[in-house]
Amino acid sequence: MLWTRWMNLGRGGLSALVCCTLLACSGDDRSGAGEANSGEVAPSTTATDVEPVAAPSAGPTGLSSELAALLTGISAEDRAQTNPLSGVPEAVAAGRSEYMSMCFVCHGTAGKGDGPAAGATPTRPSDLSDGARAALLSDGDRFAVLRNGIPGTSMPASGANLNDDQVWRILAYVETLVTK
Repeated sequence: MLWTRWMNLGRGGLSALVCCTLLACSGDDRSGAGEANSGEVAPSTTATDVEPVAAPSAGPTGLSSELAALLTGISAEDRAQTNPLSGVPEAVAAGRSEYMSMCFVCHGTAGKGDGPAAGATPTRPSDLSDGARAALLSDGDRFAVLRNGIPGTSMPASGANLNDDQVWRILAYVETLVTK
């Protein structure tokens, strides 16, 4: 089940449909370690703004059970893909622009899961800058997450909105956010 909320982002009256917890909610929910979300809504929202979803529980690898389930459905060949645009300055710059238009609202400028909509999400958006977490996912895993979303979470699929090169560019930019 997804949650949606229209919110004013404060940029000249710009409104956006927020539907995110990008790149794999890591099981860090707002109600406690791995417990189901109690339905409480962050103080900045009202219960009518957000439809609560069950918080993902931690999977065996420290990733959410929903992400672990998604990864089991990815072929070894797809998981072995490497980002052809990794480290290409032009791709990273374009990826930053695409990230800021699609991912920033939940993940924030530095990818820490602290974007303007993060407080309204039923589970904390993933910290894309976490090096330990990033080490658990291959480029192909990240591609599948961004392309397909994560069923059972508020991480939307981008398949209809982004072509493969755009997905790889966003991921090339996200690589620059990762700290060791």
